[in-house]
Amino acid sequence: MKSLKGAALIIAVFLPLAATVVPAGAATVTYDWTLTAPAASLGGFYFTGGGTITATTGTGGDTVTAITGTVTNGTITDPITGLATPGTFDNLLFPIGTTFTGPPVVTTGSYVSASDLDTKGLGFTIAAGTIVVFGGYAPNSTDVTPGNNYDQTSPNGFGVGTFALTATPLPAALPLFAGGLSALGLFGWRRKRPPVTTAA
Repeated sequence: MKSLKGAALIIAVFLPLAATVVPAGAATVTYDWTLTAPAASLGGFYFTGGGTITATTGTGGDTVTAITGTVTNGTITDPITGLATPGTFDNLLFPIGTTFTGPPVVTTGSYVSASDLDTKGLGFTIAAGTIVVFGGYAPNSTDVTPGNNYDQTSPNGFGVGTFALTATPLPAALPLFAGGLSALGLFGWRRKRPPVTTAA
């Protein structure tokens, strides 16, 4: 009986928390990202580097909510101070191979993304200013050249190179779900323990 009460308590506590963390139809996902390119003198990115990106999934693209990491220009390495406020760029991700439907990018039908960024791109800030990385093609374009389909504007100028994502999706409610399962296991284990008896 106690284990049933415990299970009811866990459901009552964990489900509302999960609902607040993950809105209907969306989940929080993380990606490792890298910027690589030839030397700036050869037309490559002025800033190269890597880090992590956090985004909220959506039918028209994943909205970036945070970015961390560092970028290097020559011998100088700068930490990323944050995500830039969308303006001419939209801070949307389109993981390659992912099928998206609906706005803001697709009005009808669906497509399988061939590019991680659209022609508006992703903006983030360093001490020197804002860096924007964007795709040279629309996300649903079939004419994407691997390794040479991303452009960068930065405080130092314009360059071309590679922007790569490594998807490591983790639903935000997963830790809550794991906690609930652990608690249920604990209740079951305690129920099976023999009662402690004391000598009269």
